[in-house]
Amino acid sequence: MSSRPSGKECHRKIKLAIERVRDGKWAAANPFKLNANFVDLGLLTTEEHTAALMHSLEEITPADYAGKHPPESSYEPVVKGADMFAFSWLSKSFGCRMYLKFCFVREEVYFFSLHEDRQQGDA
Repeated sequence: MSSRPSGKECHRKIKLAIERVRDGKWAAANPFKLNANFVDLGLLTTEEHTAALMHSLEEITPADYAGKHPPESSYEPVVKGADMFAFSWLSKSFGCRMYLKFCFVREEVYFFSLHEDRQQGDA
């Protein structure tokens, strides 16, 4: 009985997400929700969005995985059924505990959220 995702799987997903963002192959699973996260963080331009995603992905490690085992499936129409990978970590870039969730569909990484972690009591 394996417990997905393993540390190796998380590591591969993080590296792949970094590559996809670097290549401009990223999108919002739900643009309204992700844009609201960006606005709350004071990030207004696409360049700021991309930079924040890159900084976040470069900070997280497999040990920061905060999703379920196995990963939950997305219900957002554009990525319905895709495994969601959630991470919670103490961010040097943002100066607080942050939460990031993403999934993959074909050649793109889709982001659900990037915001201050609302579950800060269980660090």
